[in-house]
Amino acid sequence: MKLLLKSTAAAATLAMLATPTQAACWNQATFEAAQVRELETMLMVGAMRCMQDSANFSGDYNAFVRNNSEALKGAGETLRSHFASEFGPEGRQAYHNFVSGEADRFMGGAARLSCQDLGTIARMAANAGSTPALVRFATAAEVRPAAPAKLCREEASSVMIAARR
Repeated sequence: MKLLLKSTAAAATLAMLATPTQAACWNQATFEAAQVRELETMLMVGAMRCMQDSANFSGDYNAFVRNNSEALKGAGETLRSHFASEFGPEGRQAYHNFVSGEADRFMGGAARLSCQDLGTIARMAANAGSTPALVRFATAAEVRPAAPAKLCREEASSVMIAARR
């Protein structure tokens, strides 16, 4: 009986300490917002990393942000809302951890792209102009958000079908 109580207490503690990587699956709109956020983060970190490089693309990154500001803002709002509903009072911190984790991954070279490659992506994405266009661009560029961004099964099927078109 003591073992059962200890196991139950441990499980309850783990549930309370759940991190975003243990979150439930995401709907399509939230997953797409995460794709847009991932693209933005990849380019932002790349622009900072490449400032001293001959392929400095900070001007192209700034154009990307300026031209897509409404879509980027909308993606952020969607993600903040998701984390707030998923984690309640801890939602703000969960969102912060998600965004910081993305930046940390790219600072560690997760993209494995050269400054020239990142500059090309920034120039191409600068004229996307809308959330659906940025999502199409991110999907074509194989920009996938890291955990916990995982589509629910039924949502994944429709995304896969749409990606084939």
